[in-house]
Amino acid sequence: MNIFLTGNTQVGKSTLISRVLEKLPGVETSGFKTITAADVPGAIGSVYITPANGDAGETGDLSRVGIRLGAGRGRKTYPEVFDHRGVEILENAEKSRLVIMDEIGRMEFDSPLFIARVKELLSCETPVFGVLRKEGETPLQEYIRNSPDTRLFEVTEENRDDLVGTVRAEIRRELGKRVDSAGAFIFRQGDKGRELLMVEGRRGWSLPKGHIEYGETPEEAALREVREETGIEAEIIPGFSFKTVSGLKGEHRAITYFRAAYKGGTLKAQTEEVKSAAWIPADRAEGLLRFKEDVPALRAALEEALEE
Repeated sequence: MNIFLTGNTQVGKSTLISRVLEKLPGVETSGFKTITAADVPGAIGSVYITPANGDAGETGDLSRVGIRLGAGRGRKTYPEVFDHRGVEILENAEKSRLVIMDEIGRMEFDSPLFIARVKELLSCETPVFGVLRKEGETPLQEYIRNSPDTRLFEVTEENRDDLVGTVRAEIRRELGKRVDSAGAFIFRQGDKGRELLMVEGRRGWSLPKGHIEYGETPEEAALREVREETGIEAEIIPGFSFKTVSGLKGEHRAITYFRAAYKGGTLKAQTEEVKSAAWIPADRAEGLLRFKEDVPALRAALEEALEE
């Protein structure tokens, strides 16, 4: 699934991309962004293309792809720049974890090589996060709007702050389909016996888990996911790990589960990613598990916990 933002001019789409990426530390990105500079007298300004993960202000890595003339005068475009520099920027982009395209609009209309490269990336396994200009109905814009692989978010002044968390969660789900994950079994002694910390997703109950971010160990990722999804602080119990596979269709990742000791915190579900979090009686957990792939891991963790 590719995720695009759309909305009125100057509503904050590019800013929203930056805010979302700030909340995805360690995610390797590639792709392009466009920058408008008021450097042409009597016009809105020039539009430049530059690598999305570079600082154009310092590197000077800017190539002009067009001029917005303004006042109903349309635009002047340089399609050969898209076909040369744009394609060059997108070379090997699919090798990153996330491709940025900010923005797709009308200026690249006469750039067949660039359009072909964009379409290649839209159909590869690496997810695309971009801006789709609301104005215009070019073939490429319509291709993206009408693709079943596009999730389109309309950005407004009223919802743009709330969309940061929503879009971040959506991207993390897409990244999680391709990146190994880690989670934890956390047992505690409750009023009615042994309990297991579980989370309820959109389609059922599972263990707190999530993808391993760049630079993290699986153990660190497991504890972070527990904290983020449930508000609970925990500590890894050495000596137990169980590797299984994702039960979600279309995913190609392994999940490593650990056992962790409950240390404290207030139980509070992160509703951007899960519906609820709860301490479930351990003898009910297997019957609630959404994924049968997790059952052997649960049995092994419970057996070890019962021996303590």
